[in-house]
Amino acid sequence: MLLKSFYITISFLLLGFFYAEAQNIFPKNFTTSNGLPSTEIFQIFSDSKGYIWIASNSGVTRYDGYEFKNFDTKNGLPDNTVFEIYEDYKGRIWFLPLSLKLSFFNNDSIYEYKYNAKVIEYTKTSMIATKRTFKVDSADNVSFGIREKGIITISPDGNISRKLFGSKFKRHFINIEKDRIYCLPANRKVRELSILNNNKVSDINGILVPNADDLQYAVKLKNGRVIYSGYNLILDIKDSQNYQEYHVPTRVLWINLLSDGNIWYGTYKDGVYCIKNGDFRSKPLHHFFSGISVSSVCIDKEGGYWFSTLEKGIFYAPTLEINILTKLDGLSDERITCLASGPDKSILTGYYAPYIDHISENNIKKIEIYSSPNIVINCILQQEGFYYTGTNSMLCKIPGDIISGKKSYYVLKGVEASGAVLSMIQSLKGGYWIGSSFSITKFDGDTIVYNSTNKGHSIRGLDLLEHTDGSLWIGTSRGLWRYSNSVFTDYGKKDKRFMTRVNKIKRFNDFLCLGSKGEGLVLWNIPKNKIYQITKNEGLTSNSITCLLIEGSNIWAGTETGLNKISIQSIENNKYTIRNYTTYHGLISNNINDLLIKDSLIYLATNNGLASFNRFELKLNTCPPPVYITGFSANEKKINFSENIELKYDQNFIVIRFVGLNYKKAGNIKYRYKIDGLNETWLYTNNTYVQYPFLPDGKYRFVIEAQNEDGLWSSKSAIVSFTILPPFWKTAWFFILCILLILLLIFLYIKRREKRLVKEKKILEQKVTERTTEIIKQKNKIEKQAQELERLSIVARETSNAVIIMDRYGNIEWINEGFTRFYGYTLDQLFLLKGKNICDASENVFMNDILKTIHAKKEPVTYESHIRTKFGDKIWIQTSLAPIHDENGNIVMLIAIDSNINKLKIAEEEIMQQKEEIEAQRDELSIQKTIVEIKNKDITDSINYAKRIQDAILPARKTTLEMLGDSFVLHIPKDIVSGDLYWVAQKGDRVFFAAVDCTGHGVPGAFMSIVGHNALNRTINEFLKVKPSEILDTLNSIIDETLRNTETGMKDGMDIALCMLDRKNNVIEFAGANNPLYLLRNKKVPLPENTFIQAKAENENHILLSVSGDHQPIGAYAYRKNFTNHSINLHEGDTIYIFSDGYADQFGGTASSKGKKFMYTRLRALLLNIQNNTMEEQKQILLNNFYEWKGSFTQIDDICIVGVKI
Repeated sequence: MLLKSFYITISFLLLGFFYAEAQNIFPKNFTTSNGLPSTEIFQIFSDSKGYIWIASNSGVTRYDGYEFKNFDTKNGLPDNTVFEIYEDYKGRIWFLPLSLKLSFFNNDSIYEYKYNAKVIEYTKTSMIATKRTFKVDSADNVSFGIREKGIITISPDGNISRKLFGSKFKRHFINIEKDRIYCLPANRKVRELSILNNNKVSDINGILVPNADDLQYAVKLKNGRVIYSGYNLILDIKDSQNYQEYHVPTRVLWINLLSDGNIWYGTYKDGVYCIKNGDFRSKPLHHFFSGISVSSVCIDKEGGYWFSTLEKGIFYAPTLEINILTKLDGLSDERITCLASGPDKSILTGYYAPYIDHISENNIKKIEIYSSPNIVINCILQQEGFYYTGTNSMLCKIPGDIISGKKSYYVLKGVEASGAVLSMIQSLKGGYWIGSSFSITKFDGDTIVYNSTNKGHSIRGLDLLEHTDGSLWIGTSRGLWRYSNSVFTDYGKKDKRFMTRVNKIKRFNDFLCLGSKGEGLVLWNIPKNKIYQITKNEGLTSNSITCLLIEGSNIWAGTETGLNKISIQSIENNKYTIRNYTTYHGLISNNINDLLIKDSLIYLATNNGLASFNRFELKLNTCPPPVYITGFSANEKKINFSENIELKYDQNFIVIRFVGLNYKKAGNIKYRYKIDGLNETWLYTNNTYVQYPFLPDGKYRFVIEAQNEDGLWSSKSAIVSFTILPPFWKTAWFFILCILLILLLIFLYIKRREKRLVKEKKILEQKVTERTTEIIKQKNKIEKQAQELERLSIVARETSNAVIIMDRYGNIEWINEGFTRFYGYTLDQLFLLKGKNICDASENVFMNDILKTIHAKKEPVTYESHIRTKFGDKIWIQTSLAPIHDENGNIVMLIAIDSNINKLKIAEEEIMQQKEEIEAQRDELSIQKTIVEIKNKDITDSINYAKRIQDAILPARKTTLEMLGDSFVLHIPKDIVSGDLYWVAQKGDRVFFAAVDCTGHGVPGAFMSIVGHNALNRTINEFLKVKPSEILDTLNSIIDETLRNTETGMKDGMDIALCMLDRKNNVIEFAGANNPLYLLRNKKVPLPENTFIQAKAENENHILLSVSGDHQPIGAYAYRKNFTNHSINLHEGDTIYIFSDGYADQFGGTASSKGKKFMYTRLRALLLNIQNNTMEEQKQILLNNFYEWKGSFTQIDDICIVGVKI
């Protein structure tokens, strides 16, 4: 235990500014840097549609929450200096300039008033118009007041008339309220206020007003009273005998009764004042912008307040219900760390600085701790008249009388704790529990009783809660722990929801309420051991809770992105509501560090100051945001709006622009849209336009709605209907014409058929005649052939060749005398010594095969035989064996003619000798060829070895099915080895898979694929990365290091699509280097609301959604950035595809598209069309389609596609 002396000093800052105004706000300021043409603004105006209009010395400006659209003389405005804006009964916006050259805005254009020349001529002697006198009635009569000219009225046909003119009625007009006109005599000596009712003038005698040259206004209240302002005088008039005068420090520039029921008036250099219910007897309800000249105030449809100034542009406050305190208002610092309740209605604030502020109704007292400039106040606990303060180095005990006393500083003693004091609670058994950065400490109010660590290891006590049994629940950076009987228990081992950092612990009825970093709000019913979780998916602004506050059945949860109020009816039945509070609602910051409720107020400690509001009075925004269609274009050509737009069939690239008017979420509005006739499912976007490329012909109805900051959608949708006309070949007249043409063709065909039948009949008759003649000729021919056969038999007998006649089976029937001369055998001797069948008689061992060939081919066959004659001589015989056919083509007889070819054989032997010499030369050439082939084989063997290595690292089909489930992998290398690879790995419930396209193909690509495969395994096994974006960042580092270490300093790399599939939570995470992910989903399933997902194509049942990868490769790249991680919730039936670019880049095509690339458009259409097929069928369809498209073209790249069905 170490006692340490330090000083604190107390100073007082009067809160006159803050509390005199009753409230401070944190408005947005818009100047020329935001798009305004000038910071000198004369009027701000909210029209009936919800747009904000600004009048300045540089024209007029319209604001829609996204941009300021400026109009000046270049856009049709006759004069740039406009001091008043008015909206008439038709919704036209009128502009009144100093030059009196009137104009109005209608249908997105500015039109000059057609009678301006007459008005200028009529008022040329007095060109000064009075404000708030301009009016356009339902008959289109335009009227306004002119100083010393009365009121002029211009009729629709251009006639000008006047009221109150002449010496008796010359008036300086002040204001028109319905039928009542307030006016001032031009004679400066008589300055009495007059009222004109129904053209009758009555003076309010006895009421003197300031000089007539000053700006003057009059406002009528609902109770009949009139509020008049002139220079620095305000009159509250009931009648000439009952009125009150109020003097203000500076000149009044503007006064009016606004829709909130209060009188607002702007002043010169003293800001703007709000008088509640017009009661000037009470102090102002609000006073903002001291030192600034406020020229007007208006309230928009959502209840937001707009202020125009003459020096600082315009200001916008979404609400006046939230009170803000900053360093400018007297706080010691704006980075508030903690809050504590003080005496009465006061509160205490601690900072990231050595200060504690005591904030009461009338002042701020600053307590400065003189110990170290780096002191941080972590927590304040009020108990028994003391304020125990935990800092980043010690525990301080401050007596209560220091807070209420008047001394400037005190010397106090602090207790040095074990590290920073992070949390502190009072123990049920006396004393205090302290959570520090290293241990849990027991403190008796003066000294440290003991420190406790977890077996010598530090434990960081972020928050503490004592159980009724005396044990201590501890929120730590490592999750939820419990300290009981000197033993620490890690509850993160019991449930993974208790493993993440626990920032806050509270008791909520029977539940232990945990504010975690990452798991949202966790509610644990300890008796029933039931755990419930409320996260961002249920409506929280973030899953990281920074502070908690329990109020009855309500849980207030602060996060780094806003405040949440969870009103719970039954957590077991999921009956609860969540309301968010962010900067959209008027908070000074979304980063909430601590919460405190005091009476009806809730206080918020933020990094930008202190916010507070009445938690019972802050209302939801019940005003649905209006939404308007602002533009329609077809093929990049703007189309004017009409009730129904008709477009040609080729005007089908549609872009529709729109805007929702919600100024609290200006620039960040959520929209939903659909288009009847194409897709009637709501789609969501944050853009202000949608595109529909290549819409087919048909009738369409586009519907758009906007959402405000409290989740309310537009009550009236913005709608535009349009028709894309069909091409002429789809029109009814074309169909009718085609039917008539078909009928005509049928008629002509029948007529032609009839003519052809008649002609065929004549031809048939002629053929019968010809056939009869042919039969007669054939008879004669047969007789002639018989004669020729007779002569042939004579020739066969007399020829020197051997002739044999056989039946169809080869049985010998006749031989000629030449046969006997050749072989020495007669027919009888042949039958006796050799046999009757040619197969037996012939010495040719292939005779059976020759007969089979004859019967099979029914053609002549020539063959050679080496025969021994009856005399013992060996001779070479060449035989021509020919079949004889009948009229049906069947073989009925065989004739063999043998010739002696001995001399021919001798010549062949000589040729063979020459051939051997040639072959010797050929063998020499063959040896050289073999050497080349061996070298080629060595190269091929190396490539095949590389292929075996690559095949070994690629997952087997069985492995991919076990990990991915219903899936396929289509892998088509261009060469023996491939530069594309697919990779699958599993860690617990997470399955990782990727499609990788390495630089090049063949051997270089294979090298990169092996490097990439090993690097991917290292990222999850060695570096333990699980998020796809982190895996790619690590992979890039490994590849970059590997390639830098090569001797050539390769600049190679790879494109990749990488997924992590969490099957337990049905979520897929994706990151890509140049390559995308495609998600195919049934249209009956709700589409994801992620803004990074784009709809690329669709058919009747499915829609194809695309998630783009980052536009950078893995490997050397000049403008490297971290890869982006995308997370998507999946539904049953979803299909995921990742791929390389080889399939889409393949050249080929049909006859009409020969030599073109397949392209991603065709790939998306193909994937949509095969969604009803199994994954194995999808693979086969993709494979067949590839080869059909490629045709005779060469494959240009490796191909890899991975598909996974959820």
